[in-house]
Amino acid sequence: MPDAPSPSSAEAAAVGSLVAALRSLEARVAALEAAAGVARASAAVAAPVPTAAAEPLTVAAAGEAPTQAAGPYAPPGRSADPMADVRAVLRAMFDLALHTTITDSANLEQSFEQFKELVHSERKGSPLLNQELLRYKFFPLCERARSYLARADDPASFEIDKTTPDRVDGNTFAVRVFLKADRRMPPPIALKRDERVGGAFRIENSSL
Repeated sequence: MPDAPSPSSAEAAAVGSLVAALRSLEARVAALEAAAGVARASAAVAAPVPTAAAEPLTVAAAGEAPTQAAGPYAPPGRSADPMADVRAVLRAMFDLALHTTITDSANLEQSFEQFKELVHSERKGSPLLNQELLRYKFFPLCERARSYLARADDPASFEIDKTTPDRVDGNTFAVRVFLKADRRMPPPIALKRDERVGGAFRIENSSL
């Protein structure tokens, strides 16, 4: 069988030119794609991110009927008056209980999330701790809240029978508060400073 004729120098030159043109075209396409990617990334960085305007927190004054908070929930912090901080935590706790409907799952979930903000960080977080907190602390609180209030719809109308220690000051790390209750001995609620929230008092345990 005769050998195939070898390509002429002209044909070889044409093939070489075509290969070179293809490689040049591939390089240009790659460069254009890279430039387009940089442009898209720059546009994404430069684009403003829409943010929702913060709404003010609405809290009823002592003696007034409590109102539902209009904005993000803000638990009490730390001030120069430790006993006022303790009272603020207790008032917020009763306020949540008065606004909670246990049979409304959405309302219950929201209220419980806010209640956890009042609880010491050592007493919440894991599924087991949260379940115990809901079942044995928050549910009973919602059911009995009004028995600790002189005025059924005023979360600030609770009365402290005594505290341990008797004097609560800036050096007090933990305190037990005994609240007067309807038809039962004053039950204790223990509060302790929580370094994760700037040393503010948070609920460590409750027998309410």
